[in-house]
Amino acid sequence: MVVRADFGTIDTALLSQTTPPILRPLATSYSRMLATGENTVVTRLTVFRQAVLFVISGGYLGLAAFVING
Repeated sequence: MVVRADFGTIDTALLSQTTPPILRPLATSYSRMLATGENTVVTRLTVFRQAVLFVISGGYLGLAAFVING
């Protein structure tokens, strides 16, 4: 299982060329950056959860096979 790490940044060169007041463009860029990072974190947590589920399931199946054959 693989997760691509997508994290956004604010382009300060572009932001510095924005005419004042810059609060609205900065807020828009910041919220876009956070949404991208949040989606990456959520995807990684899902992959880790599935990996743990597969490991636990494999352990139970191995134990069941050992008990049945043993």
